[in-house]
Amino acid sequence: MRLKTGLILIPLILISISLQARFSGRVFLDENKNGNYDTGEKLISGVAVSNGESVVVTDKNGEYSLPVFKKARFIFITIPAGYKTSRQHFLPIQKKNNSYDVGLVKYNRTATKTRFIQITDTETYEYGEWIDNLRDYSKFNEVGFIVHTGDICYEKGLKFHAKSINTKTMELPVFYCIGNHDLVKGNYGEQLFESLFGPVYYSFDAGNTHFIVTPMRGGDHKPSYNNAQVFNWLVNDLAHTDKSKNVVVFNHDLLTFGEQFIFSGRGDKEINLNEHNLKAWIYGHWHINFRKQHGENGPVSVCASPPDKGGIDHSPSNFLVFDIDKNGKIDITPRYCFLSKHIVVNAPNENNILLNEFGNLVVSVNTYHTVSATKNVTVTLKNSGGEIKSVSLLQNSDWNWSAEIPLNNNWKNGELKLIVESIFDNGETVKKEQSYRILQENIQQDILKMQWVTNVKSNVWMAPAIEAKGKLFVATIDDFGMENCGIHAIDTETGLKLWSFKTVGSVKNTICYTDGKILATDVFGISYAINSETGKLIWKKELGQTGLGSFNTGSVVSEDIYYTGYGNYLQAIDAKTGETRWVNEEWQGGEGATPTMIVADNILIAASNWRALYAHDIKTGKLLWKKSDSGYSSRSSSATYLNDTLYVASKDGIGLMNVHTGEMYKYFKSPLSLLASTKPLVLDNLIVMGTAKEGVAAFNRTTGEIVWKVQTGKSLVYSSPYSKPNSATVEPAPILFNGNIIFGASDGFIYVVNSEDGKIIQKMNLGAPVFAAVTLYLNSFFVTDFGGSVYRFLLKNGK
Repeated sequence: MRLKTGLILIPLILISISLQARFSGRVFLDENKNGNYDTGEKLISGVAVSNGESVVVTDKNGEYSLPVFKKARFIFITIPAGYKTSRQHFLPIQKKNNSYDVGLVKYNRTATKTRFIQITDTETYEYGEWIDNLRDYSKFNEVGFIVHTGDICYEKGLKFHAKSINTKTMELPVFYCIGNHDLVKGNYGEQLFESLFGPVYYSFDAGNTHFIVTPMRGGDHKPSYNNAQVFNWLVNDLAHTDKSKNVVVFNHDLLTFGEQFIFSGRGDKEINLNEHNLKAWIYGHWHINFRKQHGENGPVSVCASPPDKGGIDHSPSNFLVFDIDKNGKIDITPRYCFLSKHIVVNAPNENNILLNEFGNLVVSVNTYHTVSATKNVTVTLKNSGGEIKSVSLLQNSDWNWSAEIPLNNNWKNGELKLIVESIFDNGETVKKEQSYRILQENIQQDILKMQWVTNVKSNVWMAPAIEAKGKLFVATIDDFGMENCGIHAIDTETGLKLWSFKTVGSVKNTICYTDGKILATDVFGISYAINSETGKLIWKKELGQTGLGSFNTGSVVSEDIYYTGYGNYLQAIDAKTGETRWVNEEWQGGEGATPTMIVADNILIAASNWRALYAHDIKTGKLLWKKSDSGYSSRSSSATYLNDTLYVASKDGIGLMNVHTGEMYKYFKSPLSLLASTKPLVLDNLIVMGTAKEGVAAFNRTTGEIVWKVQTGKSLVYSSPYSKPNSATVEPAPILFNGNIIFGASDGFIYVVNSEDGKIIQKMNLGAPVFAAVTLYLNSFFVTDFGGSVYRFLLKNGK
């Protein structure tokens, strides 16, 4: 009997233990928003609930039951579309408590549409205006949620973000991913993150999209989770996801550069996310603006530059706004931080009325407001006779609006008053009022006189315009739309656009001309040879880009050989045929660097950010030497070769080197940060360069001491790596003309300064950052701004 009784009792004990070893609870509509279930509140069925491994859905009574998972530290739900939580989407598991209720409230912003903001790599514990920008943009534009894709950064940064950038302070749901620098000292790497933000992997819905947050696989300190654990949960999560929903994954890094997004578990277990309707993999880590299509009909991957500082590849400080339709089509809009109702009328400018060949008044306005897109720009003209004329300007880009306004003789005498008003989507406005005399000569006799201005309908980055045979060639970027990137030809005399050629991706840096061909390489490592007369493609070549970062180095042509690419796809190409002469096999890795390569005495000077400065034989591609000490592993500027000496800046100083051996003749450590995409201008006694934070500086060529400095205004957009307000960055190379130095700056001004003492002779406000060097042409120069405007200025006087 005892034996029989024992046989009967043992199953009962096991059943009892099994019944106790479960988590249960309910998901309810928290009508009074107190976070607790109150009698009579509606229970919600069909909501996915997880313990970190298993996933179940609430039954018709809104209740769930989950087995115990020994690694579980949270019970969390998948927030349904059209809801947000009254407190948070997770509950920490507590001893002696197996019951966990989660309250929801209705939330129209995610009911039928999907709009959200991505921020990443903020790496700060200091409050900044960018946080206000985020909150205000979200409020005015009905953003559903904000997601931070990691590198909140170390203990102080994690605690700051938890306090300052959360669902309450931002007035909408805020979600966090864990990055490598968020795995910090503790019992396990994610311990602090969990105490502040909850589980490191989870999911939620918005519109017709299922969003999945996954953790960085490793980082500064070892995490307690492993890939197999995340894999098991992910499989279960997707098994409970409506197959008609789009899927978007957030992570701190990119899973793959290939076409198939395969997430692996233990052993040979894997899941192909493409087969689960994956539409996007959104990440950070690289501090770049980069969108890539993975296969013809495959998902996209998207990386963003930080909102609070310049990107490592000099991408601008921005946050990204995503709109996803029900079919998974994704539109992405970058919003550049720190700009408040900005407006500048650059044509007419302060002392220069611009009339086109038909006698029409040319009006060009750069305007931008971080928290709201520009809806409309109007100009009102008033003449001395009391006549009034109002015109709506046409939008050219996210910055620029323009019009050509016919004027009869009544408008060409006496004073002309111009009132420009920008109207933003959120209802805010800003006005600018200026007065001119059309027929009166410029009393100040300025050096600069605008001859024409046109716009290429997209942003222009670090590629200087190049002139050849009466044409000006300009490269444009469109990092996220990838519709308005390419090469444009403009008549040098009139500013009329002649042709445009669309590239697959943005063309970010120096393009080349040789023998009737424009040579360019886009961010995906695709090179193009374009007929300079017709704009027709001569040849196109994929260089073999197989990983991050994107290509943003300036290319160079010498004796009809085009040197382009980066790392293991750096190569020499016959400009006539497109055939490759050699491919670099000596180095790879790091991140794309902004210097333009140069050829100096049959040696190609190239670079990789985080790696080194490299010198290659131009005939064979053989690596002759490399330099990574003295700050040369992280540098942004191009090199200058003069009198058998290579002048090249690191992030910390300026070196004078033997181009054949890399031997350092001299090295001047600089008190100024030189992380700018500039180039040393070497004069008799000076080396003149742009800086990351303090304008342009001239260094004594012998001692390295600062002789003079031009402090430009604070940047409109922060691009130099890790530069923040109130940095005054000058990215372009300074150019010498007739004893004066000309350069554009991130404050939106063009400067003409005396080369001997740095005294400002004239500066002119264009109203958008200038990232590319000016191009000299006869007694004039061309310059581009970030808003896509292209200008020709006559140089009226010398020194």
